[in-house]
Amino acid sequence: MKYWSILICLAVFAFISLVTGKTQIMEGESMAARVEGSVVNPQYNKGKNRFRVDRISLESGALLIDSGDNRLKVKMISDDGDITLNDISFTDGEGKQISAETNLLEGTHLTGKYEAVRVNIMDRILSIDLGYKDPLEFACYDGKLRYVSFNGDFLDAIPQPEMTSLEFLYPLFTGRGYIWVSSIPLAEKCILLGKGIGSFPFSFPQSEVAGMLNVHGSADYCIEIAHSWYLQTAVSSGAISLLCMLGLFFIHFAGGVKAYWKKAEKDEAVPGKVKDIGMGFFFGILAFQIAGIVNNSTVATGPEFWLLLGTSMGFLYHVRNCSNRSNGLKVKKF
Repeated sequence: MKYWSILICLAVFAFISLVTGKTQIMEGESMAARVEGSVVNPQYNKGKNRFRVDRISLESGALLIDSGDNRLKVKMISDDGDITLNDISFTDGEGKQISAETNLLEGTHLTGKYEAVRVNIMDRILSIDLGYKDPLEFACYDGKLRYVSFNGDFLDAIPQPEMTSLEFLYPLFTGRGYIWVSSIPLAEKCILLGKGIGSFPFSFPQSEVAGMLNVHGSADYCIEIAHSWYLQTAVSSGAISLLCMLGLFFIHFAGGVKAYWKKAEKDEAVPGKVKDIGMGFFFGILAFQIAGIVNNSTVATGPEFWLLLGTSMGFLYHVRNCSNRSNGLKVKKF
């Protein structure tokens, strides 16, 4: 029991230190605040002077932005020669015209409930600043608005989230919650076969603007990985592949608990060095598997991890054989 007792004590001590401790590195900021910063997204602090985006879409060439009970509709009303803001219509949810004001310091902004929205147009590119870190850009052609994505493509439609009512999870683990919630529908479509290794950025709904704005303050990002080893595996190679991997991990974990906790601690037939080295491999593998919940790693796609896992399984086999010999049982051979 000594290994498990030491591990539990260290875990409890680390937790108490994180919650109640102080750190000089962060200028006296409590460790509790640092823990909170690692759970939610600290990269983007939402300002008060912004037009919050709950949903944003393009319908028949018109832009619709929903913010609570307010709706902003942006539409081209003319397309003759050079485009100016006079060729763009701004209306609310009831179809009433929203006026715009211009001053030298703030540029052009809408009025009333929409005063946080700033607009500008140049070379047929309409820029709409909603108060987030980066504005949104729309191309004005053929009497329609098209969203300019992060890689410069003109999109006639903005992807919408397939899973709703889970927006409260978006900020978790520095924005990973948004990626996970958006990736679950992908995994559901990959039961037998995945999308393929390296295909995640092409399968992920990259231009789902509302979520990106509220999590990172900008839609000009490319989500390249799932930031979860297990979710990435499900999307890349399929849910069955993930289940096989989890099954192997469970066998290793159950074998380790049985060998090092129930048998090896009481069995003098198991050499001390075998127990110590085997425990090192076991907890190292376990730590990497836990970290894989919120991280991807090159080790996860390379042979190193699997070689270490195989070595750890070999130690478990050796411990089991030593215990069998001490109990007079038949030793299984390869």
